[in-house]
Parts: sequence; structure tokens; C-alpha cells
Amino acid sequence: MVRSSGVLVSRIPDKSTDFIGIVDMPGRRVFNGLVRKGLIFETEEDPVTLPDGTEFEFTPSMELTDEGEALCEDLFGSASPDFKF
Repeated sequence: MVRSSGVLVSRIPDKSTDFIGIVDMPGRRVFNGLVRKGLIFETEEDPVTLPDGTEFEFTPSMELTDEGEALCEDLFGSASPDFKF
């Protein structure tokens, strides 16, 4: 199965935003609902210590689970990186 691209958690607004009556970006509540349904998950990465001793923390992202990818394929015919949820 081809892995789809996710969305950075820092880019998810508190509330859904719309553009001319069309939902432009779902809010945190929508993503939390998809997590509860097992369709997406929030990544967790351990921090990396750089050679100069600085600790770098990755920004978590929301990614599709295998079930989420299968649902996208059923609904849209693809769970490719071009598909943005």
C-alpha cells in the first residue's frame, strides 16, 4: 500500500475554517473524531540530539492508518500522497 502524506499537527486549526462556504481545513475536533474511529493517528517521534548538543524535536503529524487508507481507496480510488485529508 502506498503511504499517503499527513498533515502537521501545528497546521490544524482549533475550529474548522471555510472558504466561500466550503470547508477548507477541518478543525481539531474533526481530527480527534477520526483518531477515535481508528482512521488516523498522531505520530510520536523521539527527540534527536544534534552534534552541537542541541535537542531537536519533530513536529507531530496526523497520518492515515491502514484502515484509513483502505477507506480512502474505497471512496476515492486512491490513498496517494496527492490526496489531502
